[in-house]
Amino acid sequence: MSSERAVAKSPRLFRVVAPQPVVTGIQPAAAAPGATVRILGRNFLPDDRALLARTSVPVLARGPEFLDVTIPRMARSGELSVVGPGRQARSEAQLTVVHPPDVTAMEPKWATPGARVTLFGRHFVAGDVVLVGDKAGRDVSVSADEISFTVPDDAQTGPVAVVRGEARAATRAPLDIVAPPVVDGFDAAGGPGGTVVTLHGRHFSKDARVTY
Repeated sequence: MSSERAVAKSPRLFRVVAPQPVVTGIQPAAAAPGATVRILGRNFLPDDRALLARTSVPVLARGPEFLDVTIPRMARSGELSVVGPGRQARSEAQLTVVHPPDVTAMEPKWATPGARVTLFGRHFVAGDVVLVGDKAGRDVSVSADEISFTVPDDAQTGPVAVVRGEARAATRAPLDIVAPPVVDGFDAAGGPGGTVVTLHGRHFSKDARVTY
């Protein structure tokens, strides 16, 4: 009996492919441009790339179960993906890109303590702090492009800033804090029309108006 074995080969090669990547989470879930975000998962390969929405993001460090990426300056919120030839996995949750605040205008330019002032700009979020000089504004109301606040009683003339952690955006011109006028008295007890009356008091301004 012959010791040789009969061998039959398939007409095509059988391809061994790497398992598909799986993204299980992202840390943190919100980050500012320039920050590092870790993509967690498994089956990551050395040549895999990372995308935020459809934009490629730089990979700082990698391993079979993580990718550390940097958020680009002009990035927008979206899914993080790990991709390679014939391979792709997306995060279930979106990464929220939080841009630093940007102040473009202020109205009015002067105010008395207790008055309301509005800042205009972009990238404002709930929790942003408003400072008049070094005094915190009160009753802050926030939308994406406006912040209104009440001028604190002890505020002094100075720039107004929106502060979030280390991010800070300030007005170019200071908010002029004007003390409310105080009338102590006047020098005429009465008279006919045309009588000149002089008011005495404090904190009068050039654009003050007198009503009778």
